Amino acid sequence: DIVMNHTEWNSPLVEQKPDWFNKTGDIKNWNNQTELENNKMGGLPDFNQDNPEVYQYLLNMTKYWIKITGCDGIRLDAVKHIPKSFWSKYCADIKAWSKNNGKKNFVIIGEVLQGDPYYIKEYFNAGIPALFDFPLYFKIRETIGQGGNAGLLASAIKARSIYPAAASLVTFIDNHDVPRFLSSANGSAEKLKLALAFIFTMRGTPAIYYGTESLLSGKDENEGRTDMIFDRNKEMSDYLRNLIFIRKISDAVKWGKFIEIYKDNTALGYQLISESEEALIFFNNSSEKKILDVNPITESGFALGAEIKDLLNNRKAVRDSSGKMRISLEPYDFQIFIKKYNSPILKNFLLSNINTSKQTKTIFKVIHDKTEYGQQLFVVGSLPELGEWNPEKAAGPFDCPNWPEWKFELDLPPNTSAEYKFIIKGNNNVIWESGDNRTLSTDKSVITVNTKWKQE
Repeated sequence: DIVMNHTEWNSPLVEQKPDWFNKTGDIKNWNNQTELENNKMGGLPDFNQDNPEVYQYLLNMTKYWIKITGCDGIRLDAVKHIPKSFWSKYCADIKAWSKNNGKKNFVIIGEVLQGDPYYIKEYFNAGIPALFDFPLYFKIRETIGQGGNAGLLASAIKARSIYPAAASLVTFIDNHDVPRFLSSANGSAEKLKLALAFIFTMRGTPAIYYGTESLLSGKDENEGRTDMIFDRNKEMSDYLRNLIFIRKISDAVKWGKFIEIYKDNTALGYQLISESEEALIFFNNSSEKKILDVNPITESGFALGAEIKDLLNNRKAVRDSSGKMRISLEPYDFQIFIKKYNSPILKNFLLSNINTSKQTKTIFKVIHDKTEYGQQLFVVGSLPELGEWNPEKAAGPFDCPNWPEWKFELDLPPNTSAEYKFIIKGNNNVIWESGDNRTLSTDKSVITVNTKWKQE
């Protein structure tokens, strides 16, 4: 864990090298980037990374600890509090130095504690090779931990296309800067299992924080930083071992292309397609049993009429003669079905038909400041991807990183015209946008819709 933003309060450097530090006060406005990069956190002396001597000192400090420990990677602390120009030079220098010192696969992971994927993207562009997926974490906590709409997770998954390298994201549900997930989920071990299974079926690298396997709790970051408990919870430890084993043997689970095949308020179903196999994933974020009738993609390799078993709980499912599947999910159940390809023809056909280059990325941006607590924005329209005018199948919910601007991205068929409207869902009702239907044409590889909500 490498800290390069600040030093301790009583560091001799403060007196020895006063020109190494910024002279500003504490951060007051945590939404102001200039303050984040130049002001102090809790009074800690803040390095001026633009000073060439400071840069060399921090670079040499990193090299020293890599040599002393023999570590295979580092975590960069407080990334958003240091200028991006520093990270561009520093990461390039460390990668080159570590390669020359026999560590060609040295890992560098940055911590940017922020829920907006567009904000995270800037640090990928600055040259940090891997970053923690905080946007996905916040959605997992809100949905699985606190019973929010499962559609938020679907939106967060699709938003990962914003990043230049989603495979370089590090997924997690626990770390030292946030409450323990178990406490966020009101002590529910079932929800904890559900959240773990979810990150183990996402593209990227799942990270496990110490004590999760021992059911450690903590309502804030300080309470969660307890001593390690070595008497593990056997049920949770065995569950984690199973997830690790499934991910290890499955290319589809590790880096398959994501295709959503089912979504409602409490359940999500998706297919993951790789060159060698496909996986079907379903989970129930509810305290009640659920029956899902789902349609895998027509070309799925799961044979018609064949009984299949999920790898976590040995639950069974059958794909009937029409291609549909009925999935029975217990409360907080998670199921993983995997099918290896036997036919290269099927493999090539699947890959060609799910190629995202054949889709048009559509970015909806809506200015709307009339929502109330519990309400969320969706888009519904004439295409299947837009729900075919069914509010229950509308695309969304939108994210709102910069109030009152709402954002949502999805892939639509190319060279296609569509009609659509925005709707608000929440408080057990649906509010439709007024006026005529809007129209769009997907005749470009990327289209952006910027608009204001039409009021009565």
